[in-house]
Amino acid sequence: MRDTCGVQAGAAPDTIRVLLADERPLFANAVQTMLATHPRFELVGVAFDGEEAVDLANELLPDIVLIDADLPDLDGLEVTRRICEGSAPRMVILTGAESDVDAVEAHDAGAGAYLPKARSAADLLDTLEFTALLLDAADALPQKPSIQPS
Repeated sequence: MRDTCGVQAGAAPDTIRVLLADERPLFANAVQTMLATHPRFELVGVAFDGEEAVDLANELLPDIVLIDADLPDLDGLEVTRRICEGSAPRMVILTGAESDVDAVEAHDAGAGAYLPKARSAADLLDTLEFTALLLDAADALPQKPSIQPS
């Protein structure tokens, strides 16, 4: 279980907690509706600007943050950098057609995945599933023993 990502005791062990950050309420509602039909994902919060996204990520400790690259206040790259400073969830950056953000910039900021908003809902779910598999794989790795000085 991902104790560093804040999976709550009442949640199923394989539930992936998602925070969405997007300034458009219509898009946020569509993602919320889509995730509600998928048993593995739980939308734990929605932020409508960059500062709120950082605050909610620190408060809610989601497993995955699905973030628009062009948020007001702080853009998605800066939000990703700030969130990734702590015990970071996996970040998925979404970009609109007008965005100047590319996949290399997203990766350099700490994002685990990058997806243009022009893609389908199925592509978004596949990206979230893949990101969840990365979480599962990280959980399965043996913990390194700490070496104590003698």
